Amino acid sequence: MKKIVIFICLILSLCACVCAVGCTPPANHEHEYTTLVERIESTCSAKGKEVYKCACEETKTITLEIDSTKHDYKTQYSFNAQKHWKECRLCSDKLNEFAHEFLDSSKQLTKAPTCNEKGLYTYTCVCGQTHTEDIPADPTLHDFKGEYFIDGNTHYQKCQECQTAGTKTAHEFLDSSKEQTKAPTCDEKGLYTYTCVCGQIHTEDIPADPTLHDFKGEYFIDGNTHYQKCQECQTAGTKTAHEFTKEEKNQSKHWVECEDCGAKSNEENHEFTWQSNISEHAGVCDCGQEIDGAHSFAQGEFTCSVCETAVYTVTLKAKASANAPDFYLSNKVVQDLGLTDLGSGVYQIKVLLGEKIVLPVMKEIKDASDECYAKSWVYGNKTYTEITVNQTDLPTLITNGTIELTLTYGAMWTPFF
Repeated sequence: MKKIVIFICLILSLCACVCAVGCTPPANHEHEYTTLVERIESTCSAKGKEVYKCACEETKTITLEIDSTKHDYKTQYSFNAQKHWKECRLCSDKLNEFAHEFLDSSKQLTKAPTCNEKGLYTYTCVCGQTHTEDIPADPTLHDFKGEYFIDGNTHYQKCQECQTAGTKTAHEFLDSSKEQTKAPTCDEKGLYTYTCVCGQIHTEDIPADPTLHDFKGEYFIDGNTHYQKCQECQTAGTKTAHEFTKEEKNQSKHWVECEDCGAKSNEENHEFTWQSNISEHAGVCDCGQEIDGAHSFAQGEFTCSVCETAVYTVTLKAKASANAPDFYLSNKVVQDLGLTDLGSGVYQIKVLLGEKIVLPVMKEIKDASDECYAKSWVYGNKTYTEITVNQTDLPTLITNGTIELTLTYGAMWTPFF
């Protein structure tokens, strides 16, 4: 199979060589230019050409004449003052050369006229050339605006173009411009101000109004009533009964005040309910006022100047008897009851008016373990088992705030274990 393919290829190669030798024209053959290989068209300004080829590859060029119809016109118009046209890019030939035409459809206002200056219309041809037409100045076109000028009862504006004065117009004071520039009072009139568009003003009085009293400030007291005065005209206002609803107090007194004017009623000294001891007191009034502190005694006095509590000095003198020659008060009793031992069987204690004095009296009989208890006070011809310093006893017992009692050993005694 392989040998067959090689054989076929040799035969084909041989045929190709024979054909090539057979197609080559002889050196002196006659050319035939029948195949067109290139063509360039002529234009209005340049010649074209055609190139033909012979079978032997020899070529021949034929020049074409200029074609005056082959123009290349520009899209845009060219123009001068009178005409327009489309120009050939190659030879400057002109196409459609016409005089300009300025149609009303192209008319445009490019400058508006004023009262003293003309305006301008512009017309545009299809080629772009323009033509202008003046618009006469119009005296009716004054531009009256801006600042107002006042002339007595009239005002006017000037034209912004030529400064011509406009029509003078009477001032107009509209309700929409009305403004209260001063309020009336009970004795002085007020003022309304109206403003014209030009700025001119007109005023109108507002009558004083007696109902506009301004009652405020200080209260004036008249017995059971109070009142205020008008801040404008000092007229006295309506008198009103006090309302005593505000409770007030100080260190020494209490009272009620009128909420409005401050008038006082039921002013009284405090009445304190006292709680006192030998050295100090505390008191509370029904109004809530409180006071406390140490007693205060004037020189030579034994009654507190604040709470009126009487504080007395009680001097106890222990007196021995035939039955109890060694009568004494024990150290424990002295200490527990705050007695001051002055020596020689004399003791002191301070007591309040109405305070009960209960003191045990001690005596040693046989020995330290055999004690007896007795309580007995002797003053004058009276014997007390429990002494209460009260109003009945004061004339007898008190001398310059001092009570002096003699303590004796009495028959009333009870064993004490």
